[in-house]
Amino acid sequence: MEEILVSEGKNLRAKHDCPFKVIDYVFDGLELLSGDTKDNVKVTIYIPEFKKNLDAQYLESLAKLLAEADTKDEVVEEYVGEDVYGEEMPINLSDEDLEDCYYSIDYRGIRRTTFKDKLEELKASLVGKLEKRDREELERFIEDLPWEFLSDTRTTVQVLNKIKRTYHPKNKYDDTSMLKNIENELLYYFASCRFDLTGNYDLYSSNWYVIRDMFSLGQFSKHSTQSLLFVESSDLKTILRHVGHGTCRFSVFEDKRTFNRLSMEYLTVFKGNFSITTGGHDIEEESTKLIELNGTYRIYTYENSLFAFVRE
Repeated sequence: MEEILVSEGKNLRAKHDCPFKVIDYVFDGLELLSGDTKDNVKVTIYIPEFKKNLDAQYLESLAKLLAEADTKDEVVEEYVGEDVYGEEMPINLSDEDLEDCYYSIDYRGIRRTTFKDKLEELKASLVGKLEKRDREELERFIEDLPWEFLSDTRTTVQVLNKIKRTYHPKNKYDDTSMLKNIENELLYYFASCRFDLTGNYDLYSSNWYVIRDMFSLGQFSKHSTQSLLFVESSDLKTILRHVGHGTCRFSVFEDKRTFNRLSMEYLTVFKGNFSITTGGHDIEEESTKLIELNGTYRIYTYENSLFAFVRE
């Protein structure tokens, strides 16, 4: 990653013959050499469009440290600060994930508006363009979001990142109110799956990386599959899903409080001692066992490649 002038950011596409994602961050309370503090410092990160798997929390942490190092006039590669989780983090601009990426720092800052205003502006821009279900989902997100987030005047990406940190499944949906748990699941799902890396609303963005991250909270496994997945027990064999020849990823959640249902498609529920197997289209042929479960499990999928088994 290299630093560029603010004015150079506009010419990156022409210079490299590829589009760039532009992500803005703004930081307050940055310590200057004089001992004073500086508010409203903008850091912009430019990422080539072909890079798909960069982590939003990591990028915000990196932007934060770049701003701190610059205001303190410290050598960037030698600076160590705290990431958005409060953990120690060095700056590593030579990280291969940051290859062909750039950043700029602008002390003029940005025009600040509340996240509520940004959402209302988004809602107005989508009038007549959304299906009823999607419109109601957006309205519910705005309605359920606490004022702490609605009043935040940082960039959309930063507020979304804070929502994701607050309502991540690892924090567990274990409120005594079932309604509150449903609200919290929606807030995480919507912030994670309805906006892209740059903070733009994207109804068709992929949930794959969001779900794959959640899968680390369960017992994760990876399997080669044939044409079909089956559920099998001593006296039962039934088709679960057509998956084709390829790779499927499973995660078994023994604690359903660490699972967010909204990002995946619900398939069915099974109770008893059973196995998930894979085989060809002839159900009479012997199948290959992948995992064995004992209990009551709800089964979810995403794009027929990610499967969650959630104990009731």
